[in-house]
Amino acid sequence: MSLVYFLFVFGVPFLYVCSCLQYKTLMIQNLILKTQLAAYKRKQKVFHTTSWERCKLVMLSYLGSDWKASLILVTPNTLISWRKKKWKLFWNLVSSSKKSGRPMIRWDLIKLTRKIAKQNPIWGATKIHGTMIKLGFMISEKSVSKYIKTLR
Repeated sequence: MSLVYFLFVFGVPFLYVCSCLQYKTLMIQNLILKTQLAAYKRKQKVFHTTSWERCKLVMLSYLGSDWKASLILVTPNTLISWRKKKWKLFWNLVSSSKKSGRPMIRWDLIKLTRKIAKQNPIWGATKIHGTMIKLGFMISEKSVSKYIKTLR
């Protein structure tokens, strides 16, 4: 979550500044090359990029039109797969905040349903549902049966 926040806080102004500059393509190409060089200088046996470097390369690839020419250590197909992963991650973060399924019923409605069921033990879910609708509460019969089931 903090990565998304960081990208919006620092990435959006950076994108705006880059789009306003005269030498935009040259600057983007320099940034892409510097990012790859920083990853290469880490002197490990196998070349690995950090998630921050991948994120930078993905953002820079959206800015420039000739981003494929400035890739040396990373192939364009790899960068495109990183783009897809970042896109999936973004939409997973956006859509995970929403809860699926039927919304919860207010607690006072649940208490009222149980109170009516306790006072009228021979009534079923249909009769209690009809009473609740007459009282002006919008609740489904299935929800009523769900909450009176725990009483019996």
